[in-house]
Amino acid sequence: MRLAVVTVTLAAGTAGTDDYVETVLTVTIPAGATQGVVNLTIVDDNIDEATESLTAVGTATNATTSSPATVTILDDATDTPAITLGDVTVTEGTDPTAVIPVTLSNPSDEVVVVTVTLAAGTAGTDDYVETVLTVTIPAGATQGVVNLTIVDDNIDEATESLTAVGTATNATTSSPATVTILDDATDTPAITLGDVTVTEGTDPTAVIPVTLSNPSDEAVDVTVTLAAGTAGTDDYVETVLTVTIPAGATQGVVNLTIVDDNIDEATESLTAVGTATNATTSSPATVTILDDATDVPAITLGDVTVTEGTDPTAVIPVTLSNPSDEVVVVTVTLQQEQMIM
Repeated sequence: MRLAVVTVTLAAGTAGTDDYVETVLTVTIPAGATQGVVNLTIVDDNIDEATESLTAVGTATNATTSSPATVTILDDATDTPAITLGDVTVTEGTDPTAVIPVTLSNPSDEVVVVTVTLAAGTAGTDDYVETVLTVTIPAGATQGVVNLTIVDDNIDEATESLTAVGTATNATTSSPATVTILDDATDTPAITLGDVTVTEGTDPTAVIPVTLSNPSDEAVDVTVTLAAGTAGTDDYVETVLTVTIPAGATQGVVNLTIVDDNIDEATESLTAVGTATNATTSSPATVTILDDATDVPAITLGDVTVTEGTDPTAVIPVTLSNPSDEVVVVTVTLQQEQMIM
């Protein structure tokens, strides 16, 4: 009886030579025996793979060649790749898209199609284009990106954010990633105050228009500060004027009380400036106050009786019906009356 030296030859199938150590495998079966084994080293990689197989054929010089045997390699369950989405920060008006990185923890031997689902947070669907985002990561690769379109509006907004989650049929779902949207600095609204002209005695208030160049997503509290000009604080009621312009709106007014006196005055004016913590300060606006036409004073001369030889002068009283804010020079014209005897 003779011993049999069996050589086992391997043939790659769906399992390739990166899945096992390719080498010559032999086993010596002693004379009189019928059993032996060969040991094929399996490569433990981190690639996510389907079940794979190869074949093995045994030959010997003194035995009949075997039929192919199948070696089946089940994949390590821990090789299923995990999806990670990267956080990203963009500036509205500067960055038209948010480029969200999509990463697999390890490669797969088949393509991984990742679907990225968005969830509104403080950023709503008017801040970005809501759509299905997908990226195909090729077999063997681990990197990809999805592009989220950012809406460039003219609304002044606080920093906002939304979340994104990546899923795939052959990878583990990601934790939520955050997309942060910084607002366009040019969206800060500018305050404009309108010039206004009123007539004392006719208009009890000057209604000053307050306008924002563009809306804000939060209320804008505008404080209007007055500065006396030719009109002083006896011409209007000096007070703090404020108006709250609601989120999304651009218009408001403040009401300045005008003092109706009986003083004859020239046309006068004062200025008003609007400020807010979340808007740009306005240029000065002018409030013009026209005088009440009835304030023009009327002259009255008093009758007087004197005795010639006793009173060297006749003191004629000159009276204005109401004061003026400038001197009034009165010229008295005398007319001779004829006494009827």
